Amino acid sequence: MVCSGPRHTSIPWLRYPHHGAPPVAADIRRCHISVSPGSDMNRGGRTAIEPRRNMSTTPEPTPRDDNAMQPRLSFDRTVITTNTDEQVHTLVEFTAPAAQPIDRPAIDVVFVIDRSGSMSGAPLTAVKQAVHDVTRHLGNNDRCAVVTFGSDSETVLGLDRHTDQAALQAVRNIESNGMTNLSSGWLRAVDILNGDPRPDTLRRIVVLTDGHVNRGITEHDGLGDMVTRGRGNSITTSLIGFADGYDEELVGALANAGGGNDYWCEGADAAGAVFDTEFDGLGRVVAQNVTIEVRPTPAVAVAGVMNDFAVTPLTDPAFRVDLGDAYGDETRSVLLAFNTRPQPAGGTVEVAQLTLSWVDVTADFAAHTVTVPITVTAGASGTTDSGADPRVVDEVRILEAARDRREARRLADDGDTDAARRLLNRASDDLASVSGFASRTARTEIREDLDALEANAWSGMHSKRAYSTTREMSRKRSSSFRNAQPDDNPFE
Repeated sequence: MVCSGPRHTSIPWLRYPHHGAPPVAADIRRCHISVSPGSDMNRGGRTAIEPRRNMSTTPEPTPRDDNAMQPRLSFDRTVITTNTDEQVHTLVEFTAPAAQPIDRPAIDVVFVIDRSGSMSGAPLTAVKQAVHDVTRHLGNNDRCAVVTFGSDSETVLGLDRHTDQAALQAVRNIESNGMTNLSSGWLRAVDILNGDPRPDTLRRIVVLTDGHVNRGITEHDGLGDMVTRGRGNSITTSLIGFADGYDEELVGALANAGGGNDYWCEGADAAGAVFDTEFDGLGRVVAQNVTIEVRPTPAVAVAGVMNDFAVTPLTDPAFRVDLGDAYGDETRSVLLAFNTRPQPAGGTVEVAQLTLSWVDVTADFAAHTVTVPITVTAGASGTTDSGADPRVVDEVRILEAARDRREARRLADDGDTDAARRLLNRASDDLASVSGFASRTARTEIREDLDALEANAWSGMHSKRAYSTTREMSRKRSSSFRNAQPDDNPFE
């Protein structure tokens, strides 16, 4: 498997301790992998991958109904050499159906706002205005509530479709004080949602915090258990990290566990855009509990996921990738990696069975599944590969670069600037051959990170930006919201 660090067959860190949610402090240098018995992986460095010119053909799935989302499979290689250990990357893509604004499900959302002392002044003022603005965009059948937390929590607005003036005054009265008891605020939000449930309704908790938790449940595993149980009760959780004092690893992991999104809000100027993005996404949700289950065959020694999604081990060597929800017309993707065992003869090789599952929130919350095989062809050395897709090669490089940059960020935070620079340069090299705006933007940010390290000016803001933008690269959703810069040009 392609990883940005050494490869290992012993992977106890994959065995998540809390009911399928990802470990909060997982080693991000490695890929989520599942090892079949008898695996004999190459323990060398990263595998070199040469791009092929021809686009792949996608196997036809066999859906259970005509309206199902169709998984599309593309490969960096569709031909493996007989009697040789090989590596295959499979890009799984699917596009959700268009959202229907008139017929969309109702939304019940609770905003859980950190009012601890560090939020005083402009930050809390901006957040209060952003929450108020969102209440004005509620649909006729939507409801919202507002909870604040410091050392304890309180309900500012109960669950309802509030009048503009009443909501504005109640939210205006929020004042900062106390510590950071995130669990108290989240649990109060759950009580509000469970106290007045409605059928066929999207239920979401949106948490904003600017600090490290220091009251209530503070253990990362305990917080992971908490939001995972909420997801099991059809309550999803998104989190917003404000400024540079919060724990971004915890925020990202809780969003994975809670089936929601995570964001970095640099400061007061960006607060409105973050809340607008989250609520706009809620209004376009057409599928929830989207998962991809992968069951590798005995032809595979090692299989895993290169994106930063929650991965749950099933009966060995199977695993499940949890993607949360899907917006109307949104294309979601997962990059799988397979190390195949030597195949003694030519012909079709089934690598795995893939099952895409989701709940259609536009049609009575009905559950759907589609299963397709993942197959390649074994052939003699030099066999022409007419099905390989260079897009997959680019995606491997993008995700490798994201992992390297994330690890460089950790090293820079720990003061190991030389090792951080080496990884950042490698990430930049990986992206050099990848075209597109996202790649150019990432390389620009990497150069800025290198300049900061060279000038001994690495800061919490650099760290938060690196974390959030690598999440964007991996999950293909906006995570990073910066304050307006003097030289910003939205038309460039």
